[in-house]
Order: sequence, then structure tokens, then C-alpha cells
Amino acid sequence: MFGIVTHGFKIGGPFLLVLSLLFAGDFAAAAESAKVRIGVTRYIGDAHNYIAQQKGLFKKHGLDAELVLNKTGIENVQKLLRGEVDFAMILPTPIVINSFKPNSFLRGAEPDPEYAVIANLMQSDSLNSVTAATDRGIKTPKDLEGKKLALLVGTGSEYYWYSYADYHDIDHDNVRIVDAKIKDIRGLIETGAADAYTLWEPVSTTVRKQISVPTLELPAQRLYASGRFVIVRRDFAEKRTDLVERYLEALLEAESILQQDFEETTRIMSRQINISEEDVRLMQEKITFNLALDESVLFNVTEQAKWLIRTRYNGEKSIPDYRTILFEGPLAKIKPGGVNFLK
Repeated sequence: MFGIVTHGFKIGGPFLLVLSLLFAGDFAAAAESAKVRIGVTRYIGDAHNYIAQQKGLFKKHGLDAELVLNKTGIENVQKLLRGEVDFAMILPTPIVINSFKPNSFLRGAEPDPEYAVIANLMQSDSLNSVTAATDRGIKTPKDLEGKKLALLVGTGSEYYWYSYADYHDIDHDNVRIVDAKIKDIRGLIETGAADAYTLWEPVSTTVRKQISVPTLELPAQRLYASGRFVIVRRDFAEKRTDLVERYLEALLEAESILQQDFEETTRIMSRQINISEEDVRLMQEKITFNLALDESVLFNVTEQAKWLIRTRYNGEKSIPDYRTILFEGPLAKIKPGGVNFLK
């Protein structure tokens, strides 16, 4: 007979057996909890992750999740490829650029480790904008000709600008591009080193509020559809498919909250990305949150590949097969309707 003594009373084997059965489930759950690190930015497109964390959904699905905050999606992916995070959020443009330059993220002598896209989180055609200083004679998009435009080369802002210029019949060669960091754009506009800038929300509005000279958000174009990819290292996806599935299950539950509890998610995102609830509300109205991998993803990256071939490779490259970077198995299992490609 085995037992323990507490306050003079001996608790014997049968009682301990009952206790062990009662708590076995909790102990097992704790043992199965897996540590994962998720690279995010202060971007409304990462809302699934913030909601899942705040609502305890990662924990519910057996994940001890840490959100690792970075300034850009490119930083997210650099950390992913170095093994510092397990999941990374990024816009499609850097993925397309990397498909032509396999070492463009880490810039090493060897190609970057292979990665895979496991989901697209959202769709929006109005999260990007072009803002101009009104004292430079810029009132319409066409007035940007002969001016200097600040943007982050190699990000979605660059592709947005080229599609914007095509849409408004602006001569690309007659606009000087200033490659800038977000923190420098305010100074560039105020000193005249740049006359306008293009960014994504919420940073576009944040920068505009900081600039001391009068500005104007120019008329937009709705041809460019922004997405937000979730990527993982391919070796991780293949070896730990169970963790990928649990992660996506948590995001899927977060998506229901995003779609059904607008006010609650507005409050959460306001705190998490550090902007007003009013600004979050305006941005959420421009977004469709939809965990998916479908033909629109391939169309998006293919159109951006055409732009790169035209503008950087003089038509001398061919469009990569982007189906090869998709890893749709986990999403197809937890949300079959979210995976849909033309045969």
C-alpha cells in the first residue's frame, strides 16, 4: 500500500489513483504544449495573431505562443530563416522578389533556406495610399511627374506605386524614387528631399499626422489587392505539420471573432498596434479577413512577377511556378473550403 501523509491523515493508494485520473488530462495537456514564436508587425493584416493571443486561442490548441514584434515583414522572414521564429507574416511583394533572387532575404553566399506559404490572411484593395505635400503643386496623381516619391524599395509599397502609376497614366521615368525607411519619411517630406510618399496602413496615417507641412492623400486605385502571407520554413512544415495545423486552427477561431465581434476586435487591435480605435475601425472596414490559399493568391504573385520582369529584368526572365512554394495540406485539413485552385 502506498500513500502520503498530510496533517496526520494518511491518504492511501485508491484515493491517489482517483486524483491521478482526475488530473491526468491537465498534465497531458501541459506536456503537449509546444513553444512557438510568431513574427508579427504593428499591421492590421496581422490581426488573426493578435486576437488569437489575446483570447487564449493558441493556448487552447496546445501552443505556448510568443508574438515577436518586428518593424517589417522582411524582418519577420529574416528571423524565420535564421530559426528565430517559427511563423512569419509578410506581404507578397518580397516573396516575389525572392523568387528571382533566392538569397535576397539573408543576402548570404548561399541560397536562403526553403520556405513555404501556408495561408493568406486577408484581402484588401485600399490599405495602401499615396500622400503628397500640397505646397509642391501636387493636387492630382498626374502632378507627381517631375517630383520625388519616398517609398520602401522591395516592399508592397513599391509594387503599389508602379500599379498606381500605370492606372493614372503617370510616366514612371519622370518620378524620382527615394528609397526610405519609415522613420525617415517625415523628415524627407518636411525638408523637400521628397514631395510625396506611399505606405500601407496604419503607418501611412501615422506618418501623415506627424508631418508639419500640409498634405493630401491622392485619389487611390483599386486594382492592387493586398494580401498577408503566413510562411514557415519548409523543413518545419514537413516535420511539425501537427503544430502548423494547431496554429491554423487557432487563427481560424480568431477569424470568427474578427468577423462577428467588430467592437471587441477594434479595442484589442487599437491596443496592440498602438493607434486609435477610430483608425482601426476605418481600416477593418477596408479588409476581408479570410484564411485561404486560392487562385487569387497565385494571381497576385503572378501579376507582381510580370511587373518585376518588365521593370528589372527587361523581359529576360520567365514567371516562376508559384505553386511550388505553397504548402496547403494543413489548411486544407482544417478549412477545406479555404483551399481552391483551378484545375
